[in-house]
Amino acid sequence: MVMSEQERMQLLQEIVQAGAEENNWKAVLELFASWPETPAKEIALEWANELMNAWPHTIRVANAAWRHLFNGSQLATVAKIVQSIDILQREQNGNTELQIITRSPFVRDLRRLVIRKSSLYADGMRSLVTSPYLNSLSYLALESLTLSDDEFDIFCTASLFPSLTWLRLRNIGLNTKMLTRLIQSPVLFLSGRDDLAVSDEQ
Repeated sequence: MVMSEQERMQLLQEIVQAGAEENNWKAVLELFASWPETPAKEIALEWANELMNAWPHTIRVANAAWRHLFNGSQLATVAKIVQSIDILQREQNGNTELQIITRSPFVRDLRRLVIRKSSLYADGMRSLVTSPYLNSLSYLALESLTLSDDEFDIFCTASLFPSLTWLRLRNIGLNTKMLTRLIQSPVLFLSGRDDLAVSDEQ
């Protein structure tokens, strides 16, 4: 049985009002994933985003492996309410997914981005550091990646990320040249940054 717009809205209200819990968040995602693209859905996304404003961004997570996060070669509208994205173990698709994510205005409220054990090349890195939509990003983690000197140089040109307060670099093959470049880069002098984690642990 197909739900009416009113029934979807009522269910959404019940789920959101049940509180900031992981199961409730997953239910919200699945509801929007099955909701046709209509004006009512746009209104519901705006309403849900406002009502979940106090929810921790660590709950409002989506994994790039979740097929409903993307709509073909674009980010799906459900991304508007997502505040954390994990690109984990995406050896084949990570670089492409990162470009789709960073080129979408739907990530204006994204607070946390983790890229771990995934493909990441020069075009993906450039898309990340030049994105005009990541002004709310406060946490960025690059972990267990194979980065060339050129790819790391692109990262070190980043002068955006005005809200960034936590940068985690772990097991990315840092060498002396890369560390020197990082120390001299704009990314370490971002406005509002109050902590920095840099490590190369295995």
